[in-house]
Amino acid sequence: MKAAELEATPEEKKLMKADNEAEKELKKELLTDPDTGEEYDNETELKRYNPTLYNQNFGPQSEWYQDHKAEKEVQKKMNQEIRKMEDAEEGYIAPTKAKRPSRRNSDGSIKSSSYKRVRRDANGNVISSFTRTTN
Repeated sequence: MKAAELEATPEEKKLMKADNEAEKELKKELLTDPDTGEEYDNETELKRYNPTLYNQNFGPQSEWYQDHKAEKEVQKKMNQEIRKMEDAEEGYIAPTKAKRPSRRNSDGSIKSSSYKRVRRDANGNVISSFTRTTN
């Protein structure tokens, strides 16, 4: 639920509901292919099966994207803050990521590696052996 809806008067809630209904109708129109009349269930389905129409109706250059960009950012920030508060409330500490070993020597050069390739036939006998060293 959005923050504005929590503190709205009944009249304001009716206006918000009407706006939401109008937005749903617009989205339904945007999810319909005007050439074929095919209706897609959601943006993800449209993006997968008709990327050209998706970019036209919902992509970064579209009117829909520009109108909803700020709203999505606010929602994202609000969700992050809610998550932080819930984590603090529950005493949750995020696990630390394992550090990846360095691929460079102390002098800055790239570490060399080697591997051995053994080819075997169907009976498990060695056909050929190859050792390669890379720098």
